[in-house]
Amino acid sequence: MEDRWLSLRLTREYAQARVSAASLAYRTGQTRQAQEAYDQILKSHPANVQALNDLAWILAHEQGDYQAAMDLANKGIQLAPGNIHLRDTRGVIFSNMPGKLNEAREDFQQAVELAAPASPAAANALLKLARVCARLEDWTLAADYARKAKQIDSQEGLFSPQQRAEIDKLSKGQP
Repeated sequence: MEDRWLSLRLTREYAQARVSAASLAYRTGQTRQAQEAYDQILKSHPANVQALNDLAWILAHEQGDYQAAMDLANKGIQLAPGNIHLRDTRGVIFSNMPGKLNEAREDFQQAVELAAPASPAAANALLKLARVCARLEDWTLAADYARKAKQIDSQEGLFSPQQRAEIDKLSKGQP
């Protein structure tokens, strides 16, 4: 029994080490290697939520393969519906697909709800939510979300000057 527990623990730790290595590869610009690593991880650990999320991000952000990315994000959300990273990733995917802005809004709203109040995660989700609302021409909500993101930024100093300029524009509630 103890040998089986140790084997399972080592298998999980090895998988996590592989995910960390794939993540590092992506962050250092080695996108192809990261994608291959995530593919291999998912072959042996198909329920690895972080690998599902990270590969979905790569497919969407780097390759524009939104349908394949959506399939991975949906699988991850089935496994972990309260995972803020998956909600954010799927929101980004939806926001890049024709006719899916309402779905993007729902995912970013979920991300805001899942984030700790006044946290960097909340501020980022609020900014994305403001952008989507602006694209939907819901200027009142866009302005409200932008102001909330701005308030968090004023305490945390999270956003770049370009993002702050965008937030200021969105806060006015007009195109």
